[in-house]
Amino acid sequence: MLVLPGRRRLRRLDAFLEALAARPPAPAVANPYGGAAGARRRHNLRTYLTRVAALSPTVALVGEAPGYRGCAVTGVPFTSRRVLATGGGAWGLFGAGYVTDAGLGQPWTEATATIVWRHLPLALAAPPVTWNAFPFHAHPPGAPGGNRRPTAPEVAEGAAYLRLALDLVPGLRPIAVGRVAALALADLGVTPLAVLRHPAHGGGARFAAGLAAAAAALATPPAPARG
Repeated sequence: MLVLPGRRRLRRLDAFLEALAARPPAPAVANPYGGAAGARRRHNLRTYLTRVAALSPTVALVGEAPGYRGCAVTGVPFTSRRVLATGGGAWGLFGAGYVTDAGLGQPWTEATATIVWRHLPLALAAPPVTWNAFPFHAHPPGAPGGNRRPTAPEVAEGAAYLRLALDLVPGLRPIAVGRVAALALADLGVTPLAVLRHPAHGGGARFAAGLAAAAAALATPPAPARG
């Protein structure tokens, strides 16, 4: 049986979700957590963060921004509807308890989510806390069915949410997926354990190799100081 985090952490989690929901949309930014559909995505994110916190994570996997086939649909970074319904590897992290029907959005699979959750259980002993440098869906103006790289001001805005996400589970070692995530962590004064190649656009093999190397570094005790 999962052990729920303490009441104080749950209050912080709920305040975090409310802050996400309150962000107004813009012509080139959609808020997956706002409105009626956003409540379903906030439910998914709350379920995920509660479950992952109970599994003693040591790593935060930080991406760029929600994709229109992935987190912008589900509310959980690096997931798709299929991953939420069936994924999670040996951890039993996903499945029952999540909203995964077409009311969230049409896409059922997403390449990045599939690759990430295929390799995470092979590399890490516990699932990571996943988040994004900019937690809202950045898309080309007038084209919500697409993705664009967040601007520097958007990454700066996202830093406050990134800090809140990292603080939900103290002691996490961040791993950046892509340069935008690395820059966002640098804005917080945080040095990532590793900066991985994003798995999209043929980067799956390099992502997997970088993740395995980061996991090995995480498991290697520091060398004793010379005196």
